[in-house]
Amino acid sequence: MIIALVVNSNFKGRGAMRAVMLVPWAIPTVVAAQMWKWMLDDVFGVINDAGVQAPHPLRTRVAWISSRQHRARVRLRCRHLEDDAVRGALLLLAGLQVIPGDLYEAARRRRREQVAAVLADHASAAAAGDPRRR
Repeated sequence: MIIALVVNSNFKGRGAMRAVMLVPWAIPTVVAAQMWKWMLDDVFGVINDAGVQAPHPLRTRVAWISSRQHRARVRLRCRHLEDDAVRGALLLLAGLQVIPGDLYEAARRRRREQVAAVLADHASAAAAGDPRRR
């Protein structure tokens, strides 16, 4: 849902973001597998570089694909991220785009009113000396 909300909002490069989301879903499986193989490579892969250079838990480079203990986990996680998360975000995005803009504005207005009411309630309780509302 978070991905769909972000992609549904107005920002510069929204079209490019949507295209980037569709690329892994639309390209053939062989090309996607090769891309993951390069990213998870233990010598020049982006995942290892990000994990070793940034303050992450990786102290040394990990052989994600050739190591037996990591192979199954990596396959399952990549498969889930690539298929389910992107497809779910696209379906939620389609649903969000069907909602008219005036409903979004009404929801924003109502949220502002509710926040103002809660703040006023807490301010009046604090002024009255109610110790539970401080």
